[in-house]
Amino acid sequence: MKKFGGYFVFFGIGSILLHFVGLQFFLMSWIGSWGEMTAWEIRIAFVVIGGLMVWWVKRNEYV
Repeated sequence: MKKFGGYFVFFGIGSILLHFVGLQFFLMSWIGSWGEMTAWEIRIAFVVIGGLMVWWVKRNEYV
């Protein structure tokens, strides 16, 4: 789960950074078809959800 969350964060931040230079990940190209605002919401959601997944696993790692 921690690795999966890390991928979410990677693709979310990467998608945000690549957007500013006019590029996109092939796996994330589908988000642009729903409009600019929705694409930004999905990018941010990827970062937040991925970060929460990583945090949750680290928090409960030694319980």
